Amino acid sequence: VPLREAIRLKNNWPDPLYNLAVAYASLNRVAEAIHIYDLVLELNPDLLNAVNNLSILHSLQGRHDQAISILTRLIDKEVESAQLYSSRGTAYTSQFDYVAAESDFLKAEQLAPDFGGFYQSYGDLLLKQKRNDEAISLLVRGAFSLPFASGICSTLLFTQCYSINESSASSFRAAKKFGDEAIKLAKQQGQGQGQGQGQGQGQ
Repeated sequence: VPLREAIRLKNNWPDPLYNLAVAYASLNRVAEAIHIYDLVLELNPDLLNAVNNLSILHSLQGRHDQAISILTRLIDKEVESAQLYSSRGTAYTSQFDYVAAESDFLKAEQLAPDFGGFYQSYGDLLLKQKRNDEAISLLVRGAFSLPFASGICSTLLFTQCYSINESSASSFRAAKKFGDEAIKLAKQQGQGQGQGQGQGQGQ
């Protein structure tokens, strides 16, 4: 089954070993996936997607030090990737090193403000520290940087603020207000895209 899945993925990524690692991970066969990713990186140590995926698998197994080490090796080569900084920030958060985590999330936003991967993780970090107003501000930035994901962002923020600090009426109201505005924005954008397509067909 993993081999068949790897073959199916060949059009998305030509490296068969990489595809096999992805296939093992998708089947939750983590040990095999890690082993194959190690082989991939022996052949190409700077393959960003492999480095990132391997670090995530180690973090999922609770090996956050190893995840950070893998990511740092590539970051120290001056690879400017929002994805790498975001993943390392998430690993630092799991270690309760909130200062290092925030530094990485800010670097990820600086490198690629339209990269959606870090918004939820950074928001979670802020909420863990009861910095709800800053979390709301972050998700607002995320929604407008990623308009297609505004509904998702608003739902995440609404849920996080309510579950982590539901006694904070002001944070809850702010999250609800943002959620309503984000959903409205998403609907407006959807209508605008539909009108644009209609005009294109008419021509």
